[in-house]
Amino acid sequence: MSLHTRNWAAAAKVIHNWEASGKIGEAPPDIPTIRKAVEKYLFDAESRHLTSETVRKRRELLVGKLLPFCERRGYEMLAHLDVDVLRTFRASWLYSPLSARKRLEYLLSFFRFCHDAGRIDRNPAMAVKGSKVERNPTLPFDDDDIQRILAAAAKLSTFGRYGPKIEPMVLLLRYSGLRIRTPPVSSEYA
Repeated sequence: MSLHTRNWAAAAKVIHNWEASGKIGEAPPDIPTIRKAVEKYLFDAESRHLTSETVRKRRELLVGKLLPFCERRGYEMLAHLDVDVLRTFRASWLYSPLSARKRLEYLLSFFRFCHDAGRIDRNPAMAVKGSKVERNPTLPFDDDDIQRILAAAAKLSTFGRYGPKIEPMVLLLRYSGLRIRTPPVSSEYA
């Protein structure tokens, strides 16, 4: 087979590209750096008009955690991130189980984006399992709790524009079955 060149360096480069792609006549795929893939992913998230909070959380994981992790270990190319590397990355997290599961979803989304764009052959994050999350049962407030909440709401009746509306809102939540969430204890209202 002729390479249609008399330049030895050019012919060697063509053959090298064939070897890198694994097929004769094809150039190797353009495998971006991890940093470039993260930038493209975040740009896509912003251009899809995801909420700023969603983009912030994904940026926090990818730019704040993944990139420094990869830099410390010398990983530059997206192809360097395999299942074992991602499991090591997951093990470095200090999140609660529920938060870790959400972060893993963000990581899965990033690698799905890279896979769909043809930047990687397969999604290595698919083999990384999430944390086991044990849900605590939500119990209703007992009568004493309800009385304390109503007493606190009555004390706030002069509190600004919404003060007179607090007690009726608590009663609405109580009798409609909607969720009542107690705020953190503050010395101002105790």
